[in-house]
Amino acid sequence: MARIMASLFCLLLIDSAWAGNLGKSIDSLDAAAATMEAKIQLPPGAEPLKRYTRLYSVESIAGHEVLIAVYVLGWGDSVLKGSRVFLAPARMPGFYDGGCSVINVRYRLDTGQFLDVFCNGEA
Repeated sequence: MARIMASLFCLLLIDSAWAGNLGKSIDSLDAAAATMEAKIQLPPGAEPLKRYTRLYSVESIAGHEVLIAVYVLGWGDSVLKGSRVFLAPARMPGFYDGGCSVINVRYRLDTGQFLDVFCNGEA
């Protein structure tokens, strides 16, 4: 039940206008993120994936749709922790250090190929 409530809360955080402008449904973005999460190999030093709040956006890079993800430990309130959240690109937060408490991912939607998976540096 808690997982269902967290999922419903997470869906409320999605910028619906942004998703509509992409021509994608919320379900298709969530499915793409789930597929990516099932395939990802986290960098050495990372915590288990479900411990991170997983922030997602989609951007066009070199003419390809790329799922951008930032995984953050200890970000958000208790409802967000361990959740999947979709944001418009302009609303994605930036983190400049934090080591493996912040993981950055870029994933091509058309090929299912990871472009980057890395931990932030340390300040």
